[in-house]
Amino acid sequence: MPLLTVVVAPAADRVVVRLAGEADLSTRPLLVRGLDDAAAAGDPVEVDLGEVRFFDSSCLGALGHASTRLEAAGRTLRLVGVPPRTRRLIDLAGLGGVLAV
Repeated sequence: MPLLTVVVAPAADRVVVRLAGEADLSTRPLLVRGLDDAAAAGDPVEVDLGEVRFFDSSCLGALGHASTRLEAAGRTLRLVGVPPRTRRLIDLAGLGGVLAV
């Protein structure tokens, strides 16, 4: 069983990226691939972190980078289901203004 599962699913007005498991340096490439796939769809992106048990700064950087790229294209990246520990990491990193929660 993989440490991180990334599922990209189109919804009515957005693309949802659902994460489950542990998001860290070793699983970052899976996250980046999922974000890239979602961005290619041309819709706003919603990242659901509701089933994430661990989330580190390398993956936070991937979210920030994807958000910046989408914003430059006139689109958004929004986080939902953010666990308290991950929300704290976002705040400590100063990315609260970059990542819509």
